[in-house]
Amino acid sequence: MGRPYCNLNIDERKILARMLEAKATKTKIAEVLGRDRLTIHREIKCNWWHDDEVPQADGYWHVTAQRLADRRRKQWFQSKA
Repeated sequence: MGRPYCNLNIDERKILARMLEAKATKTKIAEVLGRDRLTIHREIKCNWWHDDEVPQADGYWHVTAQRLADRRRKQWFQSKA
């Protein structure tokens, strides 16, 4: 039985951001973080920053990713209340 899903923390997101900047593969990132490759793929997809006004700012930013995840988690819990 696999490990139950739990969200990445800010430290894991920081490592992820640095490895993406270094052009590491999702498979390698998953190995380093001890996560499934699909979890890494999902994290990048859900928390990739897009800015139409400043396209140079597009990318995966660990602090922004943490804020986006926290906001989604808060909205999810509020919908369950």
